[in-house]
Formats: sequence, structure tokens, C-alpha cells
Amino acid sequence: MKKIIYLAITILFVSCSKDNSVSVTTTPEIGDFRDGGIVFWIDASGQHGLVSAVENQGGIGMASDPHGKPLPEGLITSMAMGTGSLNTDAIIAAIGGIEADYAAALVRSYNGGGFSDWYLPSKDELNAMYFNKETINTSSNVNGGSTFPVGDFQYWSSSTYSGSMFFTQDFDDGEQRGKNHSLRHQVRAIRSF
Repeated sequence: MKKIIYLAITILFVSCSKDNSVSVTTTPEIGDFRDGGIVFWIDASGQHGLVSAVENQGGIGMASDPHGKPLPEGLITSMAMGTGSLNTDAIIAAIGGIEADYAAALVRSYNGGGFSDWYLPSKDELNAMYFNKETINTSSNVNGGSTFPVGDFQYWSSSTYSGSMFFTQDFDDGEQRGKNHSLRHQVRAIRSF
């Protein structure tokens, strides 16, 4: 009879700074709680990726402030991975600040985990969150957060669809749609590490 032995290996990265202090980090994995949130995507290097906040930031409109200033027509933002932060900056610049009550300002004001560089996910980043929502839910519950609501809940992305419409994603069936920026949908911030 053959015995099969499984060996689990954790890769540690050790770095030494100029002051000779040593820091040890582990390779990130989907579902890890680190850098203020839950890891849901890792890039090809295996060392960098994206984390989701452990909770929703609320249900809010995409781009109109209390004075009724709409998002200017013609704003175009990217759908690709790695572009959510730039998209969020573009939306804030178009509206004119983070003092107003809209999705991009809400995530830029969020300080979850002690970090202040949160942003709205792009369409592709939001899709990666959707495909890892069960893992995010499990890790969020363990780390004092909340799960994605059950049912037909739409989440805003920072990616423009056309005109004054932005992509949303339904976290029940995964469908991505273009929605008018004045509608109220859920927001879950992300940040990169």
C-alpha cells in the first residue's frame, strides 16, 4: 500500500530595509483579510492585487450632488482591471469635490481598516468581486463586516456605459447593465495592495 504525503508550503517573503529591520509577508490568497479588506483578485506577479471593503458603504446615486449638479456629458472612464482608482478620480474631478453625496465621494471618504485610498471598482474589477462574493462574504463575517445582500441588488462600477449612464452589476445573477447616474444603487469600495 502506498502512502501519499501532502506537504503544504507557505511562501514567505523577507525584506530588509535600510535601517536593517526585517519584515516578513506571506503570498496573498483570495479570501485573505489584509490591507484593510478581503483579497478578491491577485495580479500575475502574485504579490499585488485588490481587496474589497468588509461592508457596503450604502445605497446612493452615482453622480449628482445635493445642488443637483449632474455628471457632465461625455465623461469616459475605463472598464479594465486596475483602472478603478483613476476612474474615481475622473468622476470626482467632473463633479467638483468629495463634499457632495454621490458614490465616488462616498468611497473616497471611507477609512475602512485605517486606509483612505478606497475607490469605486471598474466594470471588470466589480465582476471579479462578483465571482468571489461567497469568499468575500465568509471572510467579511469573520472580520467584523457584512455580507452582500441577497436578492436583486445592483452595485455601481466607476465605468461609464454611455452618456450619463454607468455600468452596474447585479450581485444575484451577475448581469452587468448600464444605469442612469441619478438612480440609487449599492456601493462597495475597493483598494489595491
